[in-house]
Amino acid sequence: MLVLLLRLIIFSLLTLCSLLTHLIFSFIASAIVLLIQAIKVPSEAIHGGFQLVAEALRACLDVMFQLIIEGISLLLSSLFDAIKESIKGSMSATGSAIGEVAEKLKTSIEEGLQNLPELIEELADFVSKVVQELWNNYVDSVAQVLENNG
Repeated sequence: MLVLLLRLIIFSLLTLCSLLTHLIFSFIASAIVLLIQAIKVPSEAIHGGFQLVAEALRACLDVMFQLIIEGISLLLSSLFDAIKESIKGSMSATGSAIGEVAEKLKTSIEEGLQNLPELIEELADFVSKVVQELWNNYVDSVAQVLENNG
């Protein structure tokens, strides 16, 4: 269950990161193309353009980091909710059930430890995909700049 939840969150984050990096790099590439084509403009206008590009880039990065933080927050919240529900169910049991709860906790910890390599593998795959998408979007943006100014 935890692995499926993690996969869903990883898929959502990967798609979001890919979309954001594609948008950011496309915007930067377009801005570079416009700046190169408008090189005849006085230096004050170029400076203002650079400031606008920097502000837009900062805004995009702020949004991207906020979305990443919200995703991590959602993951932790879901994990704590699952733990809370597990504790609520076990508290309604009688004193003899406390031993059963301890056994279940031990079993769930053992299962969690068994799933740990798979979770680590999923996280490593997520990081790999994010880096790959980032690189692909960067290469596409550089190609766009070269194509429009070459």
